[in-house]
Amino acid sequence: MKSKFKEVFAGLLAAVMIFSAAPVFAFAAQVKVNTTVSVKQEHKHKKTFSVTPATMFKDGSVTVGCSECKKTLGKKTISKIGSIKVEKKNYDYTGKAVKPSVVVKDSKGKLLKNKTDYTLSYLNNTEPGRATVKVTFKGNYSGMQYLPFAIVPAFVADVHIDYEVATKKSNADVKLSWKKVNNAKSYSVSLYDGKKLVKTVKTKDQSASFSGLSVGKTYRFEFSAYNFLGKELMTDSGSFKIPKNFLKNRTFIEEKSVKTKVKVKPKSAL
Repeated sequence: MKSKFKEVFAGLLAAVMIFSAAPVFAFAAQVKVNTTVSVKQEHKHKKTFSVTPATMFKDGSVTVGCSECKKTLGKKTISKIGSIKVEKKNYDYTGKAVKPSVVVKDSKGKLLKNKTDYTLSYLNNTEPGRATVKVTFKGNYSGMQYLPFAIVPAFVADVHIDYEVATKKSNADVKLSWKKVNNAKSYSVSLYDGKKLVKTVKTKDQSASFSGLSVGKTYRFEFSAYNFLGKELMTDSGSFKIPKNFLKNRTFIEEKSVKTKVKVKPKSAL
């Protein structure tokens, strides 16, 4: 009887403990934990570019910024223009427009590009004489520069001195001949004995003859070529000496050229 009472009491005690603990478990099940973590993130920059062009006298710059936060993200220097040169100073006359290239470098020696960093335009670049190329800078560079160059006729090369048999023993006849000058329609050759004008020959041919010249003397000639409008394309001078042994060697006949040659070059228009 006593042992049975103990069993019943133990059962009731267990029931009371379960009943009293149930609300605790139920409350614990309803608890929610709310945790907020704050993470600071950088925004995506909206880049802007501001260019201060370089000139022939001062460096320029490219500044990178952000239109949102207004921060400067970086800055790069543009070296100033260092040198500007025409590729050549003299160009042969062809009857067509002459458009020489230009070499442009910055102060660090970097080669600048045509149409990207500058453009070219030309003045008086067809006829012989002084011509000009205009360099206008653009993009990262600013300013302009005018560079002169010359348009000259092709060289009159190998002017031949031909001696002819003369009637008088102390005199000789001389014939000058030359290659055609591009676009020339007429020529003029003046012969001088010292400062004294001997004779001027105007011709459409490529030769001029002078008679009664003294053996052993040195003569100077001035040569000019003209276009169809009569404008002088070129002018220059040369000289020759009639050899003293001319009369002894009668094998010199008309149209036989001796070794004497004069190379006439046009004067630069610059």
